[in-house]
Amino acid sequence: MRTLELLLMAMLFAATFWLLWLRRRPRRGRLVPAGVYRDQWTRFRYVNRLSFAVFLVNPLSWFFIDHLKPAGTTVGIFLIAWLLCLTASTFAVSLFRCPRCNQRFFSTLSLSRRYCFHCGLELYEGA
Repeated sequence: MRTLELLLMAMLFAATFWLLWLRRRPRRGRLVPAGVYRDQWTRFRYVNRLSFAVFLVNPLSWFFIDHLKPAGTTVGIFLIAWLLCLTASTFAVSLFRCPRCNQRFFSTLSLSRRYCFHCGLELYEGA
């Protein structure tokens, strides 16, 4: 029973990494013609929601850990795996490139910016 639950948690974290890198990345160095931003904003929305879902996994995992009462090393492994997933997904959001100018949309560490730092394209404009 315990190994099944550990396997399910491991599959959850593996699925997060798999879903994060499943999408095709746009080519670097090319400008996107005006009005063709839908695919880029869809990818951004997907990665952003995945990052938020990974963030919400932690409270749910603590409920299961409290219910199962695993050993201390298992809890540490889960915490490290969650931190790695959260770091990877947040990193993918921060590396999103602007559909208009193809520069990084979030040029600073502020992920709450509503427009491109370089060309002024607003978030989800032209979607």
